[in-house]
Amino acid sequence: MPRYLTLALIASLAATGASADDHPLLSRFPGAQLKGHESIAYEHVALPQAAADAPDTEPLVLVGDLSRHTYEIGNVSTLKVWENYQAALQRAGFEILFQCEREACGPGRDVKRMADPLAVSGNVYNFYRNPYYLLTRQDNIHLALFIGGHNDRVSVQQVIVETVARDTDLISLDSDYLNQADDSALPEISAEQRAEDHPLLSRYPGARVRNRERRDYEQFILPVPPGSAAEPLPLVGDLTRHFYEVRNVSTLKLWDNYQAALESGGFELLWQCQRDACGNQRERKALGDRLSLEGNVYNYHSAPYYAVYQRDGSQGPVHVALYIGGHADRAAIQQVVIEGRGRADDLIQVNAEGLYRDLQEAGKALIYGIHFDTDSAAIKPESAPTLQAIAELLGQHPALRLYVVGHTDDTGSEQHNLRLSSARAEAVVKALSSDYAVAANRLQSAGVGPYAPAAGNLDEAGRQRNRRVELVQRLP
Repeated sequence: MPRYLTLALIASLAATGASADDHPLLSRFPGAQLKGHESIAYEHVALPQAAADAPDTEPLVLVGDLSRHTYEIGNVSTLKVWENYQAALQRAGFEILFQCEREACGPGRDVKRMADPLAVSGNVYNFYRNPYYLLTRQDNIHLALFIGGHNDRVSVQQVIVETVARDTDLISLDSDYLNQADDSALPEISAEQRAEDHPLLSRYPGARVRNRERRDYEQFILPVPPGSAAEPLPLVGDLTRHFYEVRNVSTLKLWDNYQAALESGGFELLWQCQRDACGNQRERKALGDRLSLEGNVYNYHSAPYYAVYQRDGSQGPVHVALYIGGHADRAAIQQVVIEGRGRADDLIQVNAEGLYRDLQEAGKALIYGIHFDTDSAAIKPESAPTLQAIAELLGQHPALRLYVVGHTDDTGSEQHNLRLSSARAEAVVKALSSDYAVAANRLQSAGVGPYAPAAGNLDEAGRQRNRRVELVQRLP
């Protein structure tokens, strides 16, 4: 007998309402409009088998070929639609497993929650008034119907599940593949490519450099993840930035490899965020933009990882910041390395001509070449070239008289900084008089502590500029 021959008995409903989109088992009610349908092979389905407010009743769980239809009918009652479906199924010999009518189906909102999973869209919306529900079975076919009304219209949720034997031979497996040699080795990094990378960190194999730069002794602020209690970290040092791109590699794999390399190298994790913990889409992109050499990660902010690491180097602390973000089948790495170093302030030599020019143009000359022991007025030997230049200035201009003014940064107490700046200025005057034969009456020392800064005190670069001696021209 054909698969759905018994269902010809159900076609007591008008055949003119049939459509190729209907299930072969059941024609639609005359005049019904199809609002949605779906067919899924071998699906997991749960069908209600009790009233919506029945306590502790589990649904009927089936696995089989699923067909789901939603119909709407105008100017008809839920009762009339219900009686026609019920009569057709009874004539076809379907066994009723459960049914409920109107109030017996439960309170309105409970009925809606029961019916929503039956709808193609997952929502019956307002079509849950004057409800009828029917769960039936014949052989390996289960059929559920929910009929609900709203104003002058009726909606039918029709679910048919045909339990079938599991098809487990649709996918083949080639066991020989497991014995093949690994031909997926990552490409080697050439010497030319390695030369483009930072000496500390090689690129991920197969990655290409989109952009890179290096700057000696630069300021850079490392951002913190959204919601972090930490403060952004201002740093000064040799700055190297890379923007890498790589295809067909997940952000997770890149992260695992960078993390393993840095941790094995003794780096300490200062902070990090992973994926959704890096914020919403706007926050994730903004975080990457702050690190990017181009100021923009573009679309590379999906499934991101961000981390800042630190360890001590031979010349100072080294910080590594990474932002790894994906887009489609690609990923990008924003890599920042900041190597803290002592200030290279002896690259520009102080000379008498330059000092005199500064005095004529600005009335003062800023001196950074006189070095003191920490928190002390003892002048270091490497200050000799600068002291010699000041002595030559005074020798070339016999009428010149100077204030020698000491300055400090704003760390520590004000009184201590005032005393320290005065002592350092006096030490410079004494050194010029005793070691370079400058007449003492041509020099007058003073200390102003932190009161006349040359830069801000929020970072080390600014504080270094504030720790200085100034020569200020005195009137005769």
